[in-house]
Amino acid sequence: MKNYLTLAIILVLVISCGQRKTAVPASIIPEERMITILTDYHLAQSLNTNYRVRNEMLKNMPVRLSDSVLKANGVTKAQLDSSLTYYATDLERFEKIYDEVLNRLNKMQAKLQDTPKKDSSKVTKK
Repeated sequence: MKNYLTLAIILVLVISCGQRKTAVPASIIPEERMITILTDYHLAQSLNTNYRVRNEMLKNMPVRLSDSVLKANGVTKAQLDSSLTYYATDLERFEKIYDEVLNRLNKMQAKLQDTPKKDSSKVTKK
């Protein structure tokens, strides 16, 4: 009988100490949506920091692209920041999210590099 009681206690301890997958609070952006938003957000930020592109854009667009990404996704900067803080408390999850963001950005870059560039010097006049 003591062996069963000891085994039951050990089993309860093992189960209670195991990884728990807690539900994400409603105020936090879900992972898949977070990946999409972060991919677009970092892409927009890189365009904003590109000097030549930024100067051209500022002529026609007074709003930063990263703000437009948030608005298009119906997310505020505060929601993004609190979601980043939430996910950063679980480094494995945070790393998984950013690995996917980087994967998507790398795929975009590879696709752009594989696209043949049009040679404007070969334009024919009629």
